[in-house]
Amino acid sequence: MSDPTDEASAAASAEAVDKTVDEAVAKALWRKVTDDLDSDDAHLALVDHFRGRGDLGKAAKLYREHQETLAADGDDEAKAQIDKRLGAIAILAVAQLDVTRSEAKPPSLAVNLLMVVLGLICLAAIAGLFKALLS
Repeated sequence: MSDPTDEASAAASAEAVDKTVDEAVAKALWRKVTDDLDSDDAHLALVDHFRGRGDLGKAAKLYREHQETLAADGDDEAKAQIDKRLGAIAILAVAQLDVTRSEAKPPSLAVNLLMVVLGLICLAAIAGLFKALLS
């Protein structure tokens, strides 16, 4: 029989490895973005990485911090490029929220029961009308 503490420890270790790998991937993708701010491919890869983890806020934070650094250096062209990238992230985040919000939720048990009761009442009313018509 396996020890629950061993299983918990293994799960914690796997989670730590996943987090470390995720951070390394994010750093590598961010490095590609900063090496070539004009690269749409680098930007899309970074945004897709964070979108897949449901954390577009981290991508926006990286861009904002980099923008502050560039503003201090007086690099207006790169700052404008980052403004464009931040706008794209904002649009994607709003769209993702809208999709999440508009996804249909399954009806609750109370709603299902109400529908069944109303259906039975309608059937009883129709049966009563037929009985009255036939008499």
